Amino acid sequence: MSEYDKLIGQLGKMFNISFSLKDWFGTKIIGFERGEDPQKTIVISGSAHGDCENSLYATIDVLLKTEVANRIVAILSRDPTGFYKLTELSEKIFRKKLSSVNEMIDYISRMKLTLIEKDGYRILSYGNMALVFVPEEIKSYRQLETSFNPRKFDELEGFYLVIPEIWKSSDPRSRTYRISDDRLFDLDYLYEAPDYMTKLVDKILEYEPILFIDFDCWENNSFCIVTDDWSLQQLDFYIDLVLDQIQNKGIIFLTNSDLKGFSKMREGIYSIKKKVFAKEISKSGIPFVKFIAPKGDIQLLATSTLSLINGLAFVPL
Repeated sequence: MSEYDKLIGQLGKMFNISFSLKDWFGTKIIGFERGEDPQKTIVISGSAHGDCENSLYATIDVLLKTEVANRIVAILSRDPTGFYKLTELSEKIFRKKLSSVNEMIDYISRMKLTLIEKDGYRILSYGNMALVFVPEEIKSYRQLETSFNPRKFDELEGFYLVIPEIWKSSDPRSRTYRISDDRLFDLDYLYEAPDYMTKLVDKILEYEPILFIDFDCWENNSFCIVTDDWSLQQLDFYIDLVLDQIQNKGIIFLTNSDLKGFSKMREGIYSIKKKVFAKEISKSGIPFVKFIAPKGDIQLLATSTLSLINGLAFVPL
């Protein structure tokens, strides 16, 4: 039994929670159940490319047919075809019929995140679920058992404990102890993030909740925020904040707010050449939207569906 398996087993004994994690050709499945009448929650992520794509849909199909999951919280995919192919399963998954990709994205995006702190534990909650970040000062299971009281979270259907990096073994599977390996809801990845990025996220979380933080690949140095109902002034503030923090590290900054006229970007395709791009994009009063390309030439075109270009997401309005 690996150190990772021991970690999961010990957490289950301590808090009456049983975890399961499987990797089906790149598709990560994390589930948990708690109490005498457990409500199982499954979070699925998959890159939806090649074998991974087939694995993702096969996994969902098996889960639904065998009724392994009473409730599927999120299905995360970086490929837009992944979303649209999943619409045929949406009635079962989301308890309602979602007729379009945008409607599905909108539904998922309603799971707003909030960050609170209790007794030194940072708690990122979304709906009835939560990530509980164990402070790095806690260096053992014994310390965790004496300092952490799971009864404080009775209002939640369940939670995931995010263990500091120092607890993790060299077992590659231990690196998957996070919500999504595809970077949506991938907050545990902050432990492996560059210092400047960790500070940036802390800074942003000081101001207001966010919907998604998407760290695409540290190798590409791309960064994405999708939030709800930001004003033009707020958008401009966050763009400046992010640019100031990461300088030329590489970024793409997005919002799904209803900024009037923003969708007029579809009237033109703007090429991002290697470093910084600043351009007046419409006649609606938005002065500048700044993008920094991680590398190479990237083209953005607002369409009616989610567009993923070289691994970077553009969410149209």
